[in-house]
Amino acid sequence: LTGIALLFFKLKVPMVLYQWVLLAHALAFVVITVMFLVHFYLRTLHPAFDESLTSMLDGKVSPTYAGKHYPKWYSKIVG
Repeated sequence: LTGIALLFFKLKVPMVLYQWVLLAHALAFVVITVMFLVHFYLRTLHPAFDESLTSMLDGKVSPTYAGKHYPKWYSKIVG
């Protein structure tokens, strides 16, 4: 949205508003870049994330993972 404002409304808004939109655009870029790098790290290098991602996609986890991360739930289910 900020990119659209910067592209199409540069000469149609007061300069102060344009500067705020430019700042918001730059901050959004930094936040998106950092979040991309965090998610890229988690997906490619973090050892425990693979099963977490699989569980989000198909709703299943291994008994070892469930027992380690959710001990109360696991003991209630297993008995």
